[in-house]
Amino acid sequence: MGINRFWNIVRLIRFDDANTRAQRMERDKAAPIRDLWTMFNSNLAKYYKPTEHPTIDEQLFAYRGRTKFTQYIPSKPAKYGIKVWWICNGENSYPLAGQLYTGKSSAGREKNVGERVVKDLVAPYKGSGRNITIDNYFTTLPLAKCLLSWD
Repeated sequence: MGINRFWNIVRLIRFDDANTRAQRMERDKAAPIRDLWTMFNSNLAKYYKPTEHPTIDEQLFAYRGRTKFTQYIPSKPAKYGIKVWWICNGENSYPLAGQLYTGKSSAGREKNVGERVVKDLVAPYKGSGRNITIDNYFTTLPLAKCLLSWD
């Protein structure tokens, strides 16, 4: 593809309705990309059957652009970026679903974010007998009891 054609496509392509963006941004900081993200997630799950060992972890995509949900994490190699929680297949790291972290909601600071993320990402596999692997950020005793009760 030629560079001029690429820039013409970039100039003309839009994934967001600018007329309703302000209303949607009040409820969701990721409103401009939410439809595209939802479509991406549904296609991930649709075209792959996971094995019995899914894994949940976070990833920081390096990004220094302007978003309302760019994160600063000094312990990461790329300190600024977009944080995504993934559930991936344990054997080949294929992403099964992802959840964007958009920061603190308008209702205030959320407690037990890791627990909620695990429950959200594992919900499609409830009762399937899979072994979920998570690190210490997500691990809580109430979460372990909840996941044990799902079998």
